[in-house]
Amino acid sequence: MNGFIFPYTTRLVKKEKVNHNVVRFSVQRPFGFNFIPGQAVDLSIDQPGCELEVAPFTIISAEDDPYLEFIIKIRPNKDSLTYRLSALRPGAVIQLSRPWDTFEYRGQGHFIAAGTGIVPFMPILDYIQRFVPEFTESHLLVYATKSKEDVLFEKRLRRMLGNNFITRLSSPTASAKLPGRIDFGFLQSIVQKKDQYFYICGPKSFEFEMMTHLMKIGVDQKRIQTGYTFGQGKPLNS
Repeated sequence: MNGFIFPYTTRLVKKEKVNHNVVRFSVQRPFGFNFIPGQAVDLSIDQPGCELEVAPFTIISAEDDPYLEFIIKIRPNKDSLTYRLSALRPGAVIQLSRPWDTFEYRGQGHFIAAGTGIVPFMPILDYIQRFVPEFTESHLLVYATKSKEDVLFEKRLRRMLGNNFITRLSSPTASAKLPGRIDFGFLQSIVQKKDQYFYICGPKSFEFEMMTHLMKIGVDQKRIQTGYTFGQGKPLNS
């Protein structure tokens, strides 16, 4: 027994390459499956040998879509769940848990993401854009990746947030003229209000570093959310 319960079984409809190591997966939406923007599921492949391979992924499709969509970063390890997902063909059976909450939107502030950590923020940003007055002016997104080719949803985020969408590139091969990684000095320069909210998602080390910097600046920890607070305590979209 692995401790996971999968009340939903579905099938892979299609997969689409987003960039060199990220794939968009579409699966049939199971009957009676309801969710709210920002929720995630635990996912597994219904095949012998995959019983213990379970990982959480954010649902990025709209509430009324007939399919469920996920953005998944493929790990090169052939024994990893993501690698096995990348090898599946349409029709393969996928197991899903009930949806569970990831980030709770509490109010205006800064979203800070690294790599595929941007994925959990997309449905939340889409949703609050529709209902929060002056959305663009009251929210800022900082997105860190290794290179420009690794930036996901760039055009969509640029349309959504304009100049309040900032990318930071950490690859040593990136142009020296481009901004580098997110460090204490950079955060200190963009945090104008300490009583707003901060939403952080990325590798565990990244989340810990960002939280440490923000608290050093003077932000109350209660105003900081990370992707390791919820669900099974695992990184989302890993």
